[in-house]
Amino acid sequence: MTKRPSKSWLLNRPKPEATYLKSLRFYWQGERESALALLSDELGEGTSANSEAYYRLWIETLAEDKADDGLRELVTHLERNISLGLISLVSGTALVALARYELGEREASVILWRSVRKYGNDSYARELTMILSDDDAVKEQAAHTLQRISGDYFQLRRASLFFHSEKMPSEYRKSITAIDESFPGNPLHAEILFHQQFAKKRYSEAVRWSKQLREEFPQHSEYQFFYAYASYLTQDTTVAVSEFESLNRKMEGQDPDILHLLGLSVFKEASGRADEIKKARHYLNRSKERYMSLGYPSLQLEESLMSLSQPKFKDSSKYWIVKLTSKQAWDLSQKSEDAVQTLYKSMGEFVERGDYCFFVTETRLADNNQTGMWRLYALYRASSSAEWHPTHRFRTSLDLVVRMETAVPIEIEGNAFQSRNPAAAYGLLEIDPSALSHFEECIQEYTLEDPSYNGIFDNIRIARAG
Repeated sequence: MTKRPSKSWLLNRPKPEATYLKSLRFYWQGERESALALLSDELGEGTSANSEAYYRLWIETLAEDKADDGLRELVTHLERNISLGLISLVSGTALVALARYELGEREASVILWRSVRKYGNDSYARELTMILSDDDAVKEQAAHTLQRISGDYFQLRRASLFFHSEKMPSEYRKSITAIDESFPGNPLHAEILFHQQFAKKRYSEAVRWSKQLREEFPQHSEYQFFYAYASYLTQDTTVAVSEFESLNRKMEGQDPDILHLLGLSVFKEASGRADEIKKARHYLNRSKERYMSLGYPSLQLEESLMSLSQPKFKDSSKYWIVKLTSKQAWDLSQKSEDAVQTLYKSMGEFVERGDYCFFVTETRLADNNQTGMWRLYALYRASSSAEWHPTHRFRTSLDLVVRMETAVPIEIEGNAFQSRNPAAAYGLLEIDPSALSHFEECIQEYTLEDPSYNGIFDNIRIARAG
């Protein structure tokens, strides 16, 4: 008879104490002061059978708040408790090493880790191995061990993140199951999926997961920012304005990033109303003042707002060739139309609102014997001028006009992308409106028998008309 696999690794996991779970819920809600007060009271009473988990939560909370003075005081406290025998020597030493690591004292934490790394059954020593080891196989073994023996939320979170980053879906699912059973209501899986979708620029999916986090943890400012920013990127400016206004009140009008994005959101929602444009300008100017007071580069936000205050499209649109890499072209052709309907692309400050952008690859360079060859994948129109953002720098919003079902070959003379024009650094080439007739001829010749391309001619003619 074949013995079924045992689930003892899950059944034997240490169960978290009620007070620890309550402290975690405060932490998940972003109420860190309440979490610290509760765990401090519990440690002061000395009744916990697992004080190490409370100290681990304490370290995480102080590190996220960048409270270095608090971390140093905690190190002193832990070292005193180790000397008095009030906390396990191995676990206590590992916690001190972790606190020093969060303080940027890596060499000191490595020295302490070497003194405890042989204690493989201590979960805090194991977590330290995951952090400090240079051997991926050793890290993986430590992650598996934590998954099996740990009752600490942050250790299971670290193991889950490791399995996810290393693309180990089976182990990731097992780890998420373990953390959900031990710590119901935690935000980890939703947070991971938000970051994953956001990194892939799937902003509609990012909105879905950030909205879930926002609803389940309404006091958490970071999750609120996720939802606000994702809404802004999907053009849901009504939600973006509401959420950024709420965040701005929480931050008492002192966070320059929130002020900046609030100003841009208010402007996009303004629909030309003078009072709303004035409000947007106020937020942008306030953002500029805060950046300068913090020693960041001065931003030309007033100038940016003035450019946004112009009519939606200028009468004299420009026309740009946007050079794509092979991978970018493949992604553009394979993704769903919803996924590529709006793009946010780094183009310096060259492309302005209303300009047309032809997305091409350069498949053959021109020489003395033959013409060059581009392949046209899509036509976009810029729906914004370059907008500055603290993370992405200058970016331009582009709306899809048409995407080719099959890339259209276009013959060209010369190697225009080898120009020393500054725009070429962004893969941009400005073309004369007269060149658009050549695009139309190429498309017509290539798709003469295909009625599904008929609409493209209209879009090209619209572009030529400006």
